[in-house]
Amino acid sequence: MSEFVFFPSKYSQIRSLDDKKIGRLQKIAMEAVEQCGRS
Repeated sequence: MSEFVFFPSKYSQIRSLDDKKIGRLQKIAMEAVEQCGRS
């Protein structure tokens, strides 16, 4: 996977992400990649 894109949709509970949440999601994604051996 090379990219993960968040987008607001009709059924989204959260319409926008602040910098803190984006940073947290990036950290989670990087840890998941490392855990599965795709670093």
